[in-house]
Amino acid sequence: MKKAIILVMAVTMIMLAGCRRASHNGLIDGNWRVLSVEWTQPYLNIPADTVIYPEDKWIAINLELMEIGGPTPWNPGIMNYDKEGRKLVVEFPNNKVGDATLTTFGIWENPVTFEVTVNRKKLILQTSKSIVTCERF
Repeated sequence: MKKAIILVMAVTMIMLAGCRRASHNGLIDGNWRVLSVEWTQPYLNIPADTVIYPEDKWIAINLELMEIGGPTPWNPGIMNYDKEGRKLVVEFPNNKVGDATLTTFGIWENPVTFEVTVNRKKLILQTSKSIVTCERF
């Protein structure tokens, strides 16, 4: 009887340990340092072909969250990633279009749709108005 109780407890513990959420985002999951933000079209007071090289800016992606930040506080966004279609849709519920936090990252729409190009070392997020190039860190 004692062996049966121990066996049931062991099986239960093994089953519970396997019940954690897993990410299905593939290579985009992780922490990314922003190398450059390029505007491909003029928008507001920023001319086309403007490239900035921000310091201390990063993007973190995990499960359904994308966080953007830098020296200022991080900013969470709720995302949906279509791996086959290479489309990433992110909504930043705490921000309005034109907020400096979003425009620093080349984001001029909320929600924003990115076309994704990724490998193990580099992530490129492209919208109709900007290209954000990142490296894994």
